[in-house]
Amino acid sequence: MGLITGFNHVVLVTNDMEKTVRFYRDVLGLKLIATVAPSTRPPGTLTRSGNEWNRLYFFELGNGDTLAFAEFLGKDTIAEKSYFFGAWPGEGRPITRLQKMEHIALNVEGERQLKTVQKRLRRAGFAVSEVQDLKGSPFVKSIYVYDPNGIPLEVATFDRKDPSLKTRKASDWFRDMNPVPALRPAKSARRANGAVAVKAKAARV
Repeated sequence: MGLITGFNHVVLVTNDMEKTVRFYRDVLGLKLIATVAPSTRPPGTLTRSGNEWNRLYFFELGNGDTLAFAEFLGKDTIAEKSYFFGAWPGEGRPITRLQKMEHIALNVEGERQLKTVQKRLRRAGFAVSEVQDLKGSPFVKSIYVYDPNGIPLEVATFDRKDPSLKTRKASDWFRDMNPVPALRPAKSARRANGAVAVKAKAARV
């Protein structure tokens, strides 16, 4: 069992915390669990981080994971569209360079919950995709929407109740036929053993 159990928090940026709260709390149903303002910064890192940010809000995702937004008033914080832009409805902001974060995917339990979120988004006036069902690895079902900050947001499920899950083999999930060396221990071991054998033979000669 690893020590890492999930996300503690991911921090994104906005220039309008009000519309961000309306989207993530009122539309997606996340619970707001912490708020920080410059005047109430705890001592330490947040105090040393400069005065540009106006608010820092945390939303609870479950399992201890949280999604946070830092507000920068008057700044251009609209995110560029996803590189996988074909999945998202609408145009999005043109890509100028690949970012350190491509998009985020929030998890739901199954397809029923996924469709419920889809209905909520549509009722709130957001353009949201149809449910996309990847029939191959990673076998995820998703919907796609841009949040009010232009952030490409995916809501996804591995749908553990899908009957087809029982028929999948390990090889169905790992579909890179030429994986990185770190995933080829047996091959690496054979190479290492071969090198040792060559050195031993040379020593005997």
